[in-house]
Amino acid sequence: MTKVVVTGMGCVSGLGSDVETTWRSLIAGETAIRIITKQAVNSSAFSMQVPGAPVRSDALERLGKQFSEKQLAAVDGFSNYAAAATQEALADAGLLGDAARLAKTAIIYGSASGGNASIEAGFQRIFDSKLSGIHPMTIPRYMNSASVSHLSMLFGIRGHCLAVSSACASSAHAIAEAAYFIRA
Repeated sequence: MTKVVVTGMGCVSGLGSDVETTWRSLIAGETAIRIITKQAVNSSAFSMQVPGAPVRSDALERLGKQFSEKQLAAVDGFSNYAAAATQEALADAGLLGDAARLAKTAIIYGSASGGNASIEAGFQRIFDSKLSGIHPMTIPRYMNSASVSHLSMLFGIRGHCLAVSSACASSAHAIAEAAYFIRA
C-alpha cells in the first residue's frame, strides 16, 4: 500500500495573519509584543493594560468568507484562530474543499492551553455579574481538544484527531507525533 503524505503550512500570530506576513515580519525583526488593553465584559470599572502578543485583527477574515457566523460563534476564539491557520495550511496543501481526501486526513494539533476567554467569561458571570453559574458551553469551549473537534467539523476531516498539550513544547510534540503517525 502506498502512503501519500501531503503537507501545507498555515500561521496565525501576533506577527501576521498568514505564513507570508509572519515570515516577512520575522525577517524585518519586528516584535509582536505590544500593550493590550483588556476591558471586563460586563464592567466599566475594571480595565487593565498588559504586555502581550495579540493576534492580528484580520486573522479571521478568510475564515468568515468560508463559514457562517453561527459556526464560528459557537466556539472560543482560540479554536477559530486554529481554524484560520488550518484553512491556510489546507489551501497550501491543495486539500481545501477536497472532501474525499479530507475524510482520510488526520489532525495532530498542539496548544499550551485552551479557551481562556471562555473561562474568563465564566468568572465574570459569577464574580462580576453575580450570576449563579457559568454558561453551559464554557467547559466544551475551554477544553484544549475543542479546537481539534472544531477543525474536524468545519473542514470535514475524519481521520485521527489528536490534541497535544505539553506547555511550551506542545507544537514540537505535535510535529513529532505527526511524524510517528506518518511513519506508522
